[in-house]
Amino acid sequence: MPFSSEFSFRTCPWCNTQDVSMYVKLQDVEFKVAAGGHKQWNWLGCPRCGNVISIETSTQSKRIVKVVPEEPLSALKVNHLPSDVEEYYTNAQTVLNAGVPSSAAVELRRTLEAAAHHQGVNERTLVKAIEKLAEEGLITANFMGVLGHIRKVGNVGAHAGEQTLTREEVEKAMAFTTQVLRNLFEMPKELELLGMPTEENNRQDSDEK
Repeated sequence: MPFSSEFSFRTCPWCNTQDVSMYVKLQDVEFKVAAGGHKQWNWLGCPRCGNVISIETSTQSKRIVKVVPEEPLSALKVNHLPSDVEEYYTNAQTVLNAGVPSSAAVELRRTLEAAAHHQGVNERTLVKAIEKLAEEGLITANFMGVLGHIRKVGNVGAHAGEQTLTREEVEKAMAFTTQVLRNLFEMPKELELLGMPTEENNRQDSDEK
């Protein structure tokens, strides 16, 4: 059957309970589509809050097509990240969900440092790295301000003192980081897959001339 038991272990999009085993209420229910073909849906229930999660699965294979509502972290997903950048980025999400915003801020700073390194920018400080990214046209002036904010948040998180970080502050920094990573990695790769020129390709062409 297309529905897999693995699908029932999820983060609830309603109450944010992490990796809970959902009740499987209905599975592999097919509906005819007016334009032709079929859609297949499954319904799960959260044992904590009792709300329902709908999952559309492929009629051909054990693959999820859509989840309604989406899980909380789906908005933070960034494709085509290098493994070390993804590790720091995932760590930031994990510790933030665990209720430790200061640690999440530090992981976001490390995410930016690793991202800059993968763009060939190896400056000693993150400030210099941000400036270099802008000089090379990898980020715009608007992103410079965003990256500067994340750097400051990371500094507060890394040092003991009177300043503390709220979850809301780090969530904003997380959202900014997501956009920066999409700009640096996801968008160029997607354009490359479409056969369209990217900033990196333009720089390479310029160097060859």
